[in-house]
Amino acid sequence: MFNVPITIVLASGQNLTVNGGVGLVTNGPIDVRMLDGLSSLDVVAITNVGTAGSTLQFKLESSPDTITWTPITSFAAITTTTSIIYTNIANTNTTATDAFLIPGTYTNYSATANLGVGTVLLPLNYTNGFPITLTNSQSNYKFSVDPDANSRYFHIVWQSGGAVTNWSVSATLTSIHSTVLK
Repeated sequence: MFNVPITIVLASGQNLTVNGGVGLVTNGPIDVRMLDGLSSLDVVAITNVGTAGSTLQFKLESSPDTITWTPITSFAAITTTTSIIYTNIANTNTTATDAFLIPGTYTNYSATANLGVGTVLLPLNYTNGFPITLTNSQSNYKFSVDPDANSRYFHIVWQSGGAVTNWSVSATLTSIHSTVLK
């Protein structure tokens, strides 16, 4: 199970039913010392009622000892969805739309000025900090974070406010499993 991608459940699917204040610290701490390189944090947050006047924030925090927690201050947030529509797949009346969470910005370059390079992906900068305010207009969120640049343990703190009191949330962290204990 080393040098393969692994996914850790940081927050299993659950319903937050609190209005205001700290709603839930999820899953207790997870230990990230066996993860190599950048990790992908996938967050799902949805509600079945309108979000007018309501907020849901989450903080990814790290700790060296599971007692002293601090928000992670350097991560990249994927904030846009790009859709590609495929038509006439296997027959003449089929279409499929795939929505991609893109880790950066696609930019078109002049082929002559860039030696034939057309569209390229400009990667995200690691300049964001928690907490993040989630909205119901986008239910899937993706972040990139470097466990090696943070303390050994991670957890998430959810905080809701306003009129909506029934947010359903979950989070997973995917990375490469190291062969070396750090």
